[in-house]
Parts: sequence; C-alpha cells; structure tokens
Amino acid sequence: MKDMWILWDNSWSVGQSLFKDKIRPFLKGLIRSALLNVGPNGTHIGILTFSTQAQTRVLLELGELQAVDALINYLDSLNYNNISGDGTRTGMALKLADERFSKQSPRNYRPYVEDVVMIFTGSKPIRHRGEDTFGDKYNSTRYGEGLLAKDRAQSLKDNNIIVVGLVVGRENKLNKFRDNVKEWSTEGKYFETNKDSLQRSIMYRLIKSFMSVYCIAPVEKP
Repeated sequence: MKDMWILWDNSWSVGQSLFKDKIRPFLKGLIRSALLNVGPNGTHIGILTFSTQAQTRVLLELGELQAVDALINYLDSLNYNNISGDGTRTGMALKLADERFSKQSPRNYRPYVEDVVMIFTGSKPIRHRGEDTFGDKYNSTRYGEGLLAKDRAQSLKDNNIIVVGLVVGRENKLNKFRDNVKEWSTEGKYFETNKDSLQRSIMYRLIKSFMSVYCIAPVEKP
C-alpha cells in the first residue's frame, strides 16, 4: 500500500476528447488495479489538478474517498471545462504536494505508509504574466515555473518521497520537456508514452516501479 498524490495536467493542450477517451479511463484503470490495491486498508489516493493558477487546486484530498467505486464515480463526475485552463502550473502543483508531504516519508498522512507523488503531464511548464511566482528566484516567465517544479520535486525526494513522472505526447512535443520531468522524478521512476499506448502495459510498469520499492519498516501507530 501507498499514500499517493496524483498531480493531473488538465491544460488545454490535453483537450476534451483525450480527457474523455484516454486520460480519465487510464486513471480509472489505475485506481482499479489490483497491484495498486486502493481501499480503506490499502493505497489511499489524493488528486490535484493543474493548469492555470486559478485552476490549480486539490480536487480530492488524500484519503477523502477510499472505496474504489467512490473514486471512479468521482472521476466520472468531473467536467473537463470546469478544471482545464490555458497554462501548465507544474511547479505550483508540486509546491502544493510538497506542502502536504512536508515530512520524511512515511511520517505524513499515515505514519506507517510510504508516500508517492505521481506527475501525470503532457505539457512543458507554463506560467502566465500576472500569476504568482512564489519567490523572486522564479520570476522568469520562460524558466521560472520549471525551476519551481525542480526545487519542489527535489524537496519531496529529499524527504524520501517517491516522485513518479508519466508524460504523454508525441515526440516533437516530448523533446521540449522530457528532460525536465526525468530530473524531477526519482531515478528509475520516469515513463513516457503516446496517447495510443496509454494502456495496461505502461500502467503495470508504472505501478510496479513504486510498489516494488523496499518498504520502510512500519511505525507503531499511536
């Protein structure tokens, strides 16, 4: 079992048809996976969406819904137009995850369960003028959001949190940001695919990559 935040890119580059036909079904398959073992006594999930600053927010707190059917119904209830936007605040999303997983894993949500953050994205980081930079270091419109993502991902990794990167897109798009996501990810936990291959094979390899990580000995419950 794991305590897992899913950081979900809903920038306009995804598009409504991909959201409906590929992305949401993939997440539903992930949640249903016997290997991930989602449930009250298994893996707990939190979902955070990111696009523009206004649309980058927690959709579902970690453990807020624990039953597989409840999580599936929640995903089915989401309207792409209500969560999407013309931006990709990957750094802001990682900042929010870092604030929630601020302690050494596994001493965050459940102090005896290892923590995972999965970045599920198809776009390079984009911050528009007028949006918060979260520090002078990140003022650059071109590079600031990526630098924020790098620093917050490193903070998570420094706390022994597994950061998994999954990027989806065509080669001419991936080559613009794959190296960034690789750098943010824990070594050996980066994956990429195109929309037509976003199926069980990549899902199995992705889940296996962090479910097979050596588990820290459980901490006694208070």
